[in-house]
Amino acid sequence: MNGTYKHEEILQPDDNSIGNGVTADDGCSNGRQLCGGNQAATERMIQFGRELQSLNEQLCREYGKNTTHKKMLQDAFSLLAYSDPWSCPVGQQLDPTQRETLCSALNSAILESQNLPKQPPLMLALGQATECVQLMARVRSGSCSFARVDNFLH
Repeated sequence: MNGTYKHEEILQPDDNSIGNGVTADDGCSNGRQLCGGNQAATERMIQFGRELQSLNEQLCREYGKNTTHKKMLQDAFSLLAYSDPWSCPVGQQLDPTQRETLCSALNSAILESQNLPKQPPLMLALGQATECVQLMARVRSGSCSFARVDNFLH
């Protein structure tokens, strides 16, 4: 971020590095140029990689090494290495179910870092409403047939 990084530092993994050793010949490149040959996009991607590496190093200093976090960062940044990320080895991350899991974990981490509950209050309220409707159905309350929590989600 401060301009002190060299490209070689990103390409040579060390203990704190998030690099995974994927090269352009490891698949899915099909001879295409990085970022479609767009120099500005390539530079933005490299800068993003530098910032990601810097944040990883900061997290390691503050919280110690965490192999799970390191793997998640590797997988996320690996998507940028391919011109067609959906059909590459790490493309499963783009599946909506994978994104939902990651987004939920990220949202919880952000809330927790702000000294807020891990679960957003709206999600708790929707969960409670769903449970209430299910309980009403179990006790055969006729009014539950007209209650649909899903109607409030859209």
